Amino acid sequence: FDHMDVVLIPPNLLVVSSHHPNALMPASSDGTSPPYLYFLDRGHISAYATLGGDISGADLNDDSNNVHLAKGEQNNPRHRLAKYGAGAILGVASFVTPDDMPGLNIMPTAAISDTYCQLLRLPRSRCDELEKLHPALIFRLYRLLVLISERRLQDHRIRVVASEAFKINVRPSTNFQ
Repeated sequence: FDHMDVVLIPPNLLVVSSHHPNALMPASSDGTSPPYLYFLDRGHISAYATLGGDISGADLNDDSNNVHLAKGEQNNPRHRLAKYGAGAILGVASFVTPDDMPGLNIMPTAAISDTYCQLLRLPRSRCDELEKLHPALIFRLYRLLVLISERRLQDHRIRVVASEAFKINVRPSTNFQ
């Protein structure tokens, strides 16, 4: 854990966003910049699909760092994709995407804290240093990220097949807690 920051965040904070790579997270203690890889230690975070770059009422210039969610509106662009608890890893796509290929992040998403959360944050710049110092450790991290991405894709495929086969929607409810 020497290479990670511990970050404590309140509910309704924009943690990860494909539209705003800096999101609203507190700055890293040593000045490292995004992208970051987040390991959720405590709490719950929901991932949302966002349309047109809108973060559903989030005022990214608001000094309070809170995302003001407009629940129940007819034109709300958010669609919850998943809810994550302890052990989840967030920010994988932006973390592994090369700097010279930002267009590879296709799906506009945002992750917003549901409760008070504790995260471990690994900046990619520190990971680049670890590649030189401990390549075996970083290789294991990348293998873990590939495994997680593959499992998420497999879960999505199963939900799509189940939805089509049983003619029911097998996706998380927007009000699931």
